[in-house]
Amino acid sequence: MKLRIFDDSIRFRLTRREVARIARGAAVESTCRFPGGERLVYALRISDGRKLDARMRDGRVEIAIPRARAMKWARSTAVSLRGESRANGVFRMLIEKDFECIVPREHEDQSDLYLNPKARAGRHR
Repeated sequence: MKLRIFDDSIRFRLTRREVARIARGAAVESTCRFPGGERLVYALRISDGRKLDARMRDGRVEIAIPRARAMKWARSTAVSLRGESRANGVFRMLIEKDFECIVPREHEDQSDLYLNPKARAGRHR
């Protein structure tokens, strides 16, 4: 899973396997280990709530996705889920299926990513 943060917005990009876990109602989690032993954990979990909800505590960023929305998204061709919180200003959340790069990047495994819609026609996965 990839994480992108810009000001008051956060974006998670998921591989095929991670989306399949969401479709089964399971959580998805990744960890970034910093020199010196500190860690940043970022996770998605299924909730019984009605909207996307974000929390940050003790080096853990977590977004809760309502079960019905998660299942519908994970089992469809829809690319993204969006939400926002207005508790302390506007905080935007975006969860996306991750596409292959048009131009492959060195040292990046793309074997579990979705076919990029801008890729040449005729390639299927």
